[in-house]
Amino acid sequence: MSLEERSRRFDGDLLRGEYDISWLEKTGLLGRTYLRKMRYWCYKYHHAAVEGLPEPNAPEGLKEFVEKLPGFAGWKKFAISWDIHGENPFMIVLRLMSVWEEWDIVMKRVSIPLDASPDEINARIQVLTDEFARKEGKRK
Repeated sequence: MSLEERSRRFDGDLLRGEYDISWLEKTGLLGRTYLRKMRYWCYKYHHAAVEGLPEPNAPEGLKEFVEKLPGFAGWKKFAISWDIHGENPFMIVLRLMSVWEEWDIVMKRVSIPLDASPDEINARIQVLTDEFARKEGKRK
């Protein structure tokens, strides 16, 4: 089944973030593997648009499908001002910062200086471990 056929069968309001979760589960489109593949092809289209390269040989209908989603703002803006929803590959979310800016913030928060003393390293690792444990505890 092509992506266009899937989108026609899709039941839900994308603008409000409502979607038919049971259909996504039943067709296997809800899994992280599908989402990773979707984002991979979006990055390929982004890279081609930014670098002026030929379009990638993506699955048939994928480009047109993404371009029809509410919130699509052009391939050059992928991962900068819009992205694919983290759990629903049929929905676009707007970004407040690019993935690269977000990554820089994360790295500044978790990095340990090369010249740190062993006590500083142990203290920093303990803080990060405690933070991780708190977040995991909330997810359960």
